[in-house]
Amino acid sequence: MKSKFKAIIKALKIVFNKRNIILIVTLLIGLGLYFLTDARYMALMVIIPVVLMVFSLIIILATGRNISAEIDCPVQGAKGHPEKVTVRLTNNGLLPVLMCEFDAKMQNMLTGKTFSEKLPVSIGHKKTQEFQYDVLADTCGCVHVEADNIKISDPLRIFMRRPKTLTLPKSESQNIYFMPQAIETMVTPDDLSSYDMESYKYSEAQKGGDPAETFEIREYRRADKMKDVHWKLSSKMDDIVVREHGLPIENRVMIIVDKLEDAPSEKDMDKRTEFAAAVSYTLLKKGIVHSIGWFNILTQQFDSFRIDNEESYWIAIKGLVSCPFAQEEKSSVDRFLEAGADEEYLSYIYISEKGRDLEKLYNYGSAKQYRTDNF
Repeated sequence: MKSKFKAIIKALKIVFNKRNIILIVTLLIGLGLYFLTDARYMALMVIIPVVLMVFSLIIILATGRNISAEIDCPVQGAKGHPEKVTVRLTNNGLLPVLMCEFDAKMQNMLTGKTFSEKLPVSIGHKKTQEFQYDVLADTCGCVHVEADNIKISDPLRIFMRRPKTLTLPKSESQNIYFMPQAIETMVTPDDLSSYDMESYKYSEAQKGGDPAETFEIREYRRADKMKDVHWKLSSKMDDIVVREHGLPIENRVMIIVDKLEDAPSEKDMDKRTEFAAAVSYTLLKKGIVHSIGWFNILTQQFDSFRIDNEESYWIAIKGLVSCPFAQEEKSSVDRFLEAGADEEYLSYIYISEKGRDLEKLYNYGSAKQYRTDNF
């Protein structure tokens, strides 16, 4: 019963749209005039709409039964330069499709800017039709492109429906990453020396091989080395105990990118993203292993990436341009601390205009706010 009801609703949607309502009104007016007057030519006002509707209905039901769509676009683009996107629509049916249209949709995941354009195309029997259009991004960001709302119609666009079988693969190629330039920015020598200093922070979760720091004290085991025995404490405890060595954390610097301030403009989002990428690139070029992170409003998680080479840098920046800015009561620092990542780092760079809750980082190491003013 439900399937029959859905079929009736679907049929009504095909019949009743703006264009064929005009034809139906014309048909009713023609019928009224034909019966109210004796003029035979009024019959044309009845015949023509009926013929057009029957002809269009036959076309719409017979064609476009199996269409496949494919999107081809570059994975990476340059900001300010148009990139070509190719949409290929293939008609796998026995009859040509006289009229097909789709919405070319684009959204910059970083700024939230969207664009949509309806594009018409006709496809021959067992043929593939290509349609190209340009994607231009004035800011950094991951631009998601898709061909959506594909519909078949008759040439007069009286009736319209979706293809019976539609194949539209979703792949990574549907994202174009407009990346910031890999450039160095001004980081003061004092800051660099503090990030690259000889002192270490030690892991609280994992033992290591640095005898300068004690990870834990435990009972002696047969395989333990005599040099690891804590003789002074053993004499006091009347039992032999050994000292587990600490593990120095090499990755001591965390760059926190604030994406949770009051909604900035597209220009501000772009500038902060480029600045964060430049600070990270500067540390990388100075040989300083570090991490970069931000709160992801989409996944409700704090994303962090360790950067120790060029490859890991570009993977992190890919994530940076894909994550949108948002307005939230909690600060980026709060979100970072909630994630429990504070135990791994000794120094913090907070890329933020307002620097909300910067002082909370002082409890975990040195922290400094970086603004985009001088970038």
